Amino acid sequence: MYYININTCVKIGVIEMLTKKSLTEQTTDKLRLWIKNNRSAKDVSFPSESELCHQYKLSRVTIRRSLQILKDENLLMSVPGKGHFILGSNATLLITRKKSEILYVHNIGEKTERLDSLRADIYCGILASSLKLGLDSYLSQLTSERLKKVILKKNKEGLLGVIFDWNDPDLAKFFLKENIPFVVIEGDFDELPVGAVVQDDVGGTLAAMEKFESFGHKKIAYFGYDDNWVHKNRRLGAFREFYLRNNVTLNEKHIRLSQFDESNTGYKDAIKLLSQKDKPSAVFVANRELLVGLIGACKKLKLNIPKDLSVIVWGNQEQDDGISFIEWDRQEMGFVAAKMLEDRARRNVNEKMQVLIPANLINCKSIARLRK
Repeated sequence: MYYININTCVKIGVIEMLTKKSLTEQTTDKLRLWIKNNRSAKDVSFPSESELCHQYKLSRVTIRRSLQILKDENLLMSVPGKGHFILGSNATLLITRKKSEILYVHNIGEKTERLDSLRADIYCGILASSLKLGLDSYLSQLTSERLKKVILKKNKEGLLGVIFDWNDPDLAKFFLKENIPFVVIEGDFDELPVGAVVQDDVGGTLAAMEKFESFGHKKIAYFGYDDNWVHKNRRLGAFREFYLRNNVTLNEKHIRLSQFDESNTGYKDAIKLLSQKDKPSAVFVANRELLVGLIGACKKLKLNIPKDLSVIVWGNQEQDDGISFIEWDRQEMGFVAAKMLEDRARRNVNEKMQVLIPANLINCKSIARLRK
């Protein structure tokens, strides 16, 4: 058994050593006092770990121990990527409010309450992804101006971000200006730092062209809409690339662009395309809406599919029409879009990002080997 001589201890400073607080405790006391003095102050942020290390000339380990004690006492809270905040201050309430709502904007301004099959599939994917991420999702089809007002209000509440599938660069610029996270589906804006989820237009178009080629077709026509939508540029670009890659001369008359209009089936343009003296033996229909016009033109000109004309159309099959088509997983598109939005919101970034959803050729009975 050992005994301590108090007088000796005092002389050598042992009592002082035994009663003195540790560095962690001393630092915690100082920070506790700092919090008390600054709790009600506006525009005052809690120092970063690096600043505290420099100010108190202590190691990061000691500082972190003190911060953990203060968090255990509910005086501080940490937000990943943002730092530490004083609990109870106005700034903390704004920063830590959980934003958990995704708004899916579809058919902007259109007077329809029902989702078409394309957007229904996309929204199913958004719902599945939202549930997995612990988020809520909602639908909207307001006009752009009304939508902006609603989003500004919801952004102060629980809005995490927006997913929309409309070619509206002004709306995209609005989101960027207001620093509202968003993702574009089925579109992209080359000049803007947006997140986009699109089907692989190039890969799908080349797959169709290669299928025609494997059946001996060389006079292949392109039939699509004449618009500035990203799909037209990429699909038509891939169509031209195929001819260049194979060192084959393209007959420019085999490219027929029909005016973009929901009521336009392309019937008249299809008649002109198929009535040429040097008519094509195969047609790639770049928009499913134009397939109605092409089939009507074939009936008018008494052309049999695929005996007289092989056809592949872009777009998932809605009903069994016997036409070979390019499809992509639309639910996967929505699932990926919600996941991308959550990631961009969490990291608070506006950077160019694009995810391609693979496009696959489903061969039905509309392609025949070219007769010699």
